[in-house]
Amino acid sequence: MGKDGVTIVSLAMGAGFFKKGADGLKDGIEDTGEKFIKKADNSLEEIIKKLKGAKGLVGKDYEDFLAKHLPDGGPGFSKMGRDFDAFYDNNKIWVEAKSGRYWENIVSTETGFAKFKSDMGHRLQIATENGAKYELFSNTEIPENVKSWLSKKGIKYYETLE
Repeated sequence: MGKDGVTIVSLAMGAGFFKKGADGLKDGIEDTGEKFIKKADNSLEEIIKKLKGAKGLVGKDYEDFLAKHLPDGGPGFSKMGRDFDAFYDNNKIWVEAKSGRYWENIVSTETGFAKFKSDMGHRLQIATENGAKYELFSNTEIPENVKSWLSKKGIKYYETLE
């Protein structure tokens, strides 16, 4: 049995999949599915954390870097009048990329932050309506107030600082 088979059997055993009866089968399937999805999410986050080479890239260069290096990624596209900078995980996750001095130049003002929130909120709505998740990547440190707002909206964010 290959490594993936061992993982599935291991998860199944930990979930109590091998209990007797229909209840055991139902509980085992639900628990194994939840654990398998959580493991996949964690693996994806580990891949993203290990992205190297993004430091100093600006604009389209950073967007192209993400499209090339994210798992099953692709280039930017437009949907419903909004631009998305890249996608990954077979088009299940749409990406907004921020680089260079964006945080200093745009979001440091009240007006700039309000526009950022409006734009991000609209893109999140479009992604959600199209069955995708929406995430933000930045190759510079994201300000704490922005991180707080993104978390409140349920938008995952990643800093690719190396």
